Amino acid sequence: MAKVVDPGPASATPAAVPSDAIVLFDGKDLSKWRSDKDSGPAKWKVEKGYMEVVAGTGGASIPSRGSATLRCVEWMAPDPPVGRGGQDRGNSGVFLMGKYEVQVLDTYGTTNKTYADGQASALHGQYPPS
Repeated sequence: MAKVVDPGPASATPAAVPSDAIVLFDGKDLSKWRSDKDSGPAKWKVEKGYMEVVAGTGGASIPSRGSATLRCVEWMAPDPPVGRGGQDRGNSGVFLMGKYEVQVLDTYGTTNKTYADGQASALHGQYPPS
């Protein structure tokens, strides 16, 4: 089980973006994202500053750019939690370069036990979270 870390209070003002960063989602549109089904525009919905999958539309991704540094992923799990636990609670992921998945999954607390490299922020199936 990964250590629970208190991220501190939320801020109404986002942190400054590094000058060399490519912002993949600004809370307004999916212009940098493509549909994994047909490479056309991503078909997920955007509202109130977040993006959400639309059932049946498949995944959404950005074009491959070779090496990259992923600085931050913010996500929200269903509240109240839905599912019996394990890999059944808000399960998704951020897929990198067609090879790695950073696990996005509600594994908070002791009520959702799953395997170490399947915990939230793990490299799924490869490394547990640090």
